[in-house]
Amino acid sequence: MDKNNFYFEKKQELDDAREEFSQELVENRGVVSTEDEKGSSSSMGITSFVLALLSMFILPFFLAPISIVIGVLSVKRGSVLGWWAIFLSIMALILRVVFGIVLLPVRLIF
Repeated sequence: MDKNNFYFEKKQELDDAREEFSQELVENRGVVSTEDEKGSSSSMGITSFVLALLSMFILPFFLAPISIVIGVLSVKRGSVLGWWAIFLSIMALILRVVFGIVLLPVRLIF
């Protein structure tokens, strides 16, 4: 009987632990800590801004759209730097198109 009592007690402890853990999961469902969210939005904003700066000089048709997408995601998470990245990326695309049209005849001549 002692062996059965031991297993019963262990099973009871396990059931109690499962119940407590499942209760914590239900209480915390969908809750994201604000520290993690701020950290990731900040890093996404910085990444987007760096890509936007790079798109001003190299590969604007490749880097600017990526920067815009990451910038929008960082703005949704609360990063102000994302707005700057979106603006710079759009400016990089516009400048590339304008200078491409203006400088194309010059390239053909020389």
